[in-house]
Amino acid sequence: MNNIPESFTDYFNKLYTKDGYLDKYGGSAVGTGITLFIFFLVFSYYYVQGQIEPIRRDWANQRCNPSVMPFVGIINKPPNKTAMDFTSENFMQCTTQILTGIVSYFMQPLYFITTIITKIVGVLQKAVDMVRFVMAYIKFQLDKMFSIIISRMVNVMVPLRLILTKIKDTLQKTIGVAVAGLYTVYGAYMAVKAFIGSFLMICIIALVVLIALIIILWIMPWTWPVAATSTVFFLLLAIPISITAGWMTHILKMSSRRVPNKPSCFDKNTIIETKKGNVKIKNIKPGIILKNGDKVTAIFKLAYNNLEIYNLDNIIVTGCHKVFCDNLGWIDVKDHPNSNKIENYREDAIYCLSTQTKRITINNHKFLDWDDLESIDIIKLKNLHYLENNSPLSDIHKNLESGLDGNIMIELENGLSVKLKNIQLNDQLYSGERIIGVVQIDAEDIYAVKKYKFKDFEIIGAPNIHFKDKDLGNFNTLNLEADIVEKPTKLYHILTDTGFFNIDGHKLRDYNSAIENILDIRDKLFALF
Repeated sequence: MNNIPESFTDYFNKLYTKDGYLDKYGGSAVGTGITLFIFFLVFSYYYVQGQIEPIRRDWANQRCNPSVMPFVGIINKPPNKTAMDFTSENFMQCTTQILTGIVSYFMQPLYFITTIITKIVGVLQKAVDMVRFVMAYIKFQLDKMFSIIISRMVNVMVPLRLILTKIKDTLQKTIGVAVAGLYTVYGAYMAVKAFIGSFLMICIIALVVLIALIIILWIMPWTWPVAATSTVFFLLLAIPISITAGWMTHILKMSSRRVPNKPSCFDKNTIIETKKGNVKIKNIKPGIILKNGDKVTAIFKLAYNNLEIYNLDNIIVTGCHKVFCDNLGWIDVKDHPNSNKIENYREDAIYCLSTQTKRITINNHKFLDWDDLESIDIIKLKNLHYLENNSPLSDIHKNLESGLDGNIMIELENGLSVKLKNIQLNDQLYSGERIIGVVQIDAEDIYAVKKYKFKDFEIIGAPNIHFKDKDLGNFNTLNLEADIVEKPTKLYHILTDTGFFNIDGHKLRDYNSAIENILDIRDKLFALF
């Protein structure tokens, strides 16, 4: 137990401080080694001396013998080399030969593994080449198949496209023929209506003249027989003419010319659904987006003027406003089966809108907007080339809107001048007109706002301004060249009790003229009667 070291440090100290075998017998070991080496050299020398001739005869096999290698310079030295050079050269050759053999044997497993790997890679390469060949073959076949399919499809599509083009052309021609037929029938209807109207007018004039003659004849006693005969003749003419006029009025909807039943409007508290929530119509602004995606293009505030007011499913609206009924089509609100007349309506102002789609949807009821445009009116606008055949309804506002710069000065009856945008309901103008409506128009989607110049008169406004002036004549600005100016946010217009108003001494038509003057074909047809 006393031999156990107290720690590893003590152990290693003892280990390295203790004398080893060489420390004790190193000199003897070295001496013994030198002695043996000398003995080996002496022995080898005498052995070689005794075996010189056999070694020379078997020189190729003996030259690398370890016991011969140190003495090759003595045994078989060439005449042109020294013994030391030949011994060194032989030693190098033998060493190389021995190492070559050893390395060859040592590297045989590596050579074998490398050969196997090379064979495996070769097999894999052949497999990959085969897969590539198969894929190329499949690709070629697919290309060939799709080429055939595409060529067949092209062969089918070319005549099919030609057929579809022919069908489209035929349909367009059919539509053209149908439209032409529609307008022919409509023109015939208007011609018949005009002819009957003129015929009835002539008959009425003749009857009026005849009545005057009969009255004159009844005044003088000696002409009473002629008067009696004339009276009978008058009755024979008047009765069938009256019956004919009654039936023509019923069949052709003929009536005398009169001022349209506008305004067609809503109570100020009517709720309009917009993208931002429900808004009372009196608070609607031009340009606001409605819940159905439609856009308000103009707002109207109008004097009430004792119009008939109806309640249609809690919608307070004038009786002459057009509403769509599933069974009856577009009818006046007063003719709707669910409408009820309101007595003693006491509001001072009523409101209306104009929209891009020309429709206003309230409580699931569809109303016409301010312009009162039905399908036949849209057809008229397109037939008169104010709209393209494929134009959306929003192009009416874009291309045919009327409106003036809000800073234009209007002269009032009291001699004061106010800006157009500051005009109020029931203002009396200097030229005698009364303001029955004010209009605010969204200018964003109007294709251009222009400055129109007529000698010393300039006016800024939308594309469709109508004049009836003693100097400028009757015309509108739709086709006039003018300078385009920067668009304001809003344009303005007014409605008057006469349909006209004056600016700087020039007479303009009010807002209603923008569409009505284009569509009022009836007035043009009956202008002579």
